[in-house]
Amino acid sequence: ELLPTTRITAVFRSLAWFTYERLLGSLLLLTVVLACALTPMQTDTWWQLRAGHDMWASGRVLLTDLYSHTAYGSFWPNHEWLAEVIYYAAYRVGGLPLVTLLAAALISGGWALVWRLTQGPSRVAFAWTASALIPACLWWEPRPHAFSLLLLPASVYLLVRDRLTWLPLVFLVWANCHGGVLLGLVVLAAGLAARTLQAPSTWTRTSVVFGGCLLAATATPLGLSFWT
Repeated sequence: ELLPTTRITAVFRSLAWFTYERLLGSLLLLTVVLACALTPMQTDTWWQLRAGHDMWASGRVLLTDLYSHTAYGSFWPNHEWLAEVIYYAAYRVGGLPLVTLLAAALISGGWALVWRLTQGPSRVAFAWTASALIPACLWWEPRPHAFSLLLLPASVYLLVRDRLTWLPLVFLVWANCHGGVLLGLVVLAAGLAARTLQAPSTWTRTSVVFGGCLLAATATPLGLSFWT
């Protein structure tokens, strides 16, 4: 006799969890995923897949131009090498569909964090976020910058949630995936500066975190030449 009641209670609990705010967030993310899935490949996506293939085959980071005629053999500041390897690994496992799915996961993950950071009434947050999707969707191709579209809001999320110890690790991965990490350093400096102004006693911690992120951004095959 208790089993039907238990099931009914579980159903009501499930319905109570799926609030209006979560419905709006789900619709928002569904839109992002579908738009990413329908975004065509860019021309340089093929070049990056080939670079990932060559690095996978040789076992070393490619820092020499092997693909152009006039600059063949010259230095190539390949700051996206890790993203190229990851994309090629996805291509090797599941072909172009998995490459597209990987990019969609990165980009939708970034927008999920943006939605988590919104404040105020759900309808207002949804309207503002949805309006931002219109210009943003022009850049949702499977390219290394998709990592920046995830890691920039991830950095802001960690700043807001006071989880600063994770930031150097984020910047280490970011610096090896895409040059957008430089924008992340600007946002990080602004966020840490604001935090220090609000609580001057935290300046030691914020300085150590920012220094760690700078060192992490230098820990790439490019070394100090990354900054030039």
